Parts: sequence; C-alpha cells; structure tokens
Amino acid sequence: MAAHFKTDHRELFIRGTDLPSVVEELIRAHDSPFADAANIPLFLLCRELHGRAKVVLQGDGGDEVFGGYSRYAWLRRARAFRALAGAGRALLPMLPVGRRRRTRLERMVEIWRETDEQVRMALLLAQDNRRPSPARLLGPTWRAAVTATDPFARYREIGGRLGTLDPVQRMLWTDLQILLPDVFLEKVDRATMAQGVEARVPFLDHALVDYALALPAATKLPRGEAKGLLKLALRGTVPDYVLDAPKAGFGVPYGRWLAGPLAEFARERFVGSEAVRAGLIDGPAAVVALDEHRAGAADHGYLLWKSLNLALWFDRYRSHLAL
Repeated sequence: MAAHFKTDHRELFIRGTDLPSVVEELIRAHDSPFADAANIPLFLLCRELHGRAKVVLQGDGGDEVFGGYSRYAWLRRARAFRALAGAGRALLPMLPVGRRRRTRLERMVEIWRETDEQVRMALLLAQDNRRPSPARLLGPTWRAAVTATDPFARYREIGGRLGTLDPVQRMLWTDLQILLPDVFLEKVDRATMAQGVEARVPFLDHALVDYALALPAATKLPRGEAKGLLKLALRGTVPDYVLDAPKAGFGVPYGRWLAGPLAEFARERFVGSEAVRAGLIDGPAAVVALDEHRAGAADHGYLLWKSLNLALWFDRYRSHLAL
C-alpha cells in the first residue's frame, strides 16, 4: 500500500517485556477501567508520531456503518444457526477438536441457543462466556453485586426502539450506540490524545453515516459480503488485492504476554495490590487462573487482562474512590 500510494512506510515492533510502564500510562490516560488492548499499539504509534504530526486519520466506524463484522452475515442466517446449535450441544463432546476451538464452539452454541434476541446480539459482541461467570475473579462482595445487575439492560432498551428493523439493521444500530462510542472511540480518543495527537474518523462523517444507515442491510452487505457496498465504492481506488484480502483485525497478543513476559508483573498485582487487600479482586483465584493460563490448561487471557487492568486502576485511584 505504501508503494502504491507513494507514502512513507515505517514499522513499529512491540515486545511484551516493554509493556508494564505502557499499561500504567494507559491507566492514567483512561481514568477508568478499560480492557481493549488495541489501545496499546495506538498509543505507541502516536508516541512515534510525536513532533511529526498533530492530526491523523483513523478507520473506526467503517465496520459498524457498512457491516464489516462476520456477525452481520451470521444474522442473515440466524434460523439455520439456531437449528445447528440445537444439535451442536449434544455433538460437541464428541468432536475431535482442541481446547481453544472447543471453547469457541461452546460459545457459539450458547449464543445461538439464546432465545432473547437482544441478549444474543450482546453475546455476539462479547469475548466471554456466561458460564463460568466472567465475574469469578472478583472478591465475594463485588462478585455478588455485579452478578445482581443485568448486563443486557441497555441492549434490551435499545432493542425496544429498533423492533421494526430486520436483525442485521438492529445489530448495526446497536453497535453504533454501544460498541462504537463506549469502547472503540473511547480507545482511540484516549490513546491518541495521551500523546497529543488528534484522531479524525472520516467514516463517521455525519452525512455519510446518515446516508448509510438509511440503506437496507442487503445493499450494504450484498450477498452477505462484509462491507460489500464500501468495497464496490472503493474499487479502482484501493487495489483489489487489499479489498479482497481476508479481514485482519488490530489484534494484540495479551494472552501470550500473560503466559510469558507479563506473567510475573500480573502475579505481583494479584498477590499484593490494594485491589486484592480491599476485596475487589480475589487474589488466590486470580493466581490460580494465571497459573492455569501459563501451563496451557485453560485460556483465561481475556479475563486475566481485564482483572489486571481493574487492579491497576484501583491501585492508582484508591484514595479518590468513595468505597
């Protein structure tokens, strides 16, 4: 792409051993618990830009406006997936697949067996399963408080306003009201401004969003192709080998880091932090989960990453919290 558009190409390599101070800086930048690890490469990219650029263009919004995630295509075949999930629960124990693949399959079966459509949409966005509970590394008091709340209340509230739309359109509108502002734009704004860089998001130009939201889902995803309309519009401007390439997310290997270079950093926080002493984090349970993760006995990467960020945030702001 750099050669095609004659731009200056630079590569930045991130190693887990360098991360503790970066994670601490991002805790300060966010001011509240935040666990989308894609803020790390954004933060470091903007640090590299310091003094060379004050404003950057960023691609957030393209997936939510034009249907770039696989879940939008899945919702077009919801009836078939629900039928498969009914049989899949009995077949899963017999499938010759590895632990991680089995966990993903179990999650998909749980999602498609869900009868509440708004809960199903929320679960399509999540990386957690409901069983075992994602609150299991919290201390007993906080675990009870969290478990007593309804994590799907906002999805149901929004779904109640979108009931006349088809499932794909409801998912797109729900993402635009929850996932995009509460996670992705929060991530972009905090990580870039922490380095004094302003990010602009052209896919969220209000005129473009208004136009795209009014289009039928079948127009935005022709034949179920993710971002099919956007690809059609950009054909001839962006090379075909880019438009037709498999989707590649801004993934961050925090699971591998927690099994390797970040493991001792995490263990120290799960043993001696203020969050553990105050009962917010169940330290012994977190250490057991970390040991299982390091040994490859289970994949607790996302839960551990969230718990680590929560502990770091609590330790930094404990004196300001009315608890």
